[in-house]
Amino acid sequence: MRALVLASLRSGFGASVAADLVAAHDKLIGEFRKGDAESALNAAGKFVEHALRAIEYARTGTAPSEIKSVSATVKTIENDGKLPESLRLLAPRIAAAMVFDIRSKRGAAHVKEINPRYIDAALAAQAASWILAEFIRLYHVADESEVAEAMAALITRNVPLIESFDDQKVVTTPLLPETEVLLLIAASEPDGVDRKRLGQSAKHSAVAVTRAVQKLETARHIHKTMSGAFRITGPGEQALAIQLTKIGGVSLSPSRRSLR
Repeated sequence: MRALVLASLRSGFGASVAADLVAAHDKLIGEFRKGDAESALNAAGKFVEHALRAIEYARTGTAPSEIKSVSATVKTIENDGKLPESLRLLAPRIAAAMVFDIRSKRGAAHVKEINPRYIDAALAAQAASWILAEFIRLYHVADESEVAEAMAALITRNVPLIESFDDQKVVTTPLLPETEVLLLIAASEPDGVDRKRLGQSAKHSAVAVTRAVQKLETARHIHKTMSGAFRITGPGEQALAIQLTKIGGVSLSPSRRSLR
């Protein structure tokens, strides 16, 4: 998929800008999946700069070496009626509002020990992936079915604290069994994951994983389908979001370790 993404972006923005854009996206998503919300938000700022450089390349044929003012650049892009609407309005506004502003303007004090950085980083990661997918849609050079698959892969939910090794997903931060199992099931969407695969990925004993599955089923946070795959439910997504917000995307607080 990476080769298709790069080839598509090169056709629209040139090799150098395309490479910078993909590298910035990889950094953002990588930091988010590692659970480092602060580093992910820092990387989000770089992604915005490279996304705007790409649009400027499409607009003028030349990419500026840097973006000195995000707001001024967005305003200039919006005034160029020759650009497709998604490049003129949607992508720059999303980059500014959902990535750059979230990164730079979150100044409120934290209340009730809930750190907003996780939800900020989650929004930035998803918005950046949408922008990249939209660029691929506009400038794709491959078969449409391949492009649709690549776009879907980009915007599939980005789950923090999860990394992929070959075809196996692994939670890379020590968590309680219920939290780890719920994360693994969330990361398996939309297909779900069976019990065997779940046990192979989880870093807990078989007994601990079984007990975690039972607790999550009792709480209606997961559901086992007729095919034997475990899927996360709406309440399960809410419980996971609350838990990750309390974690702050970095480490567990000793007094806040269990799923509610």
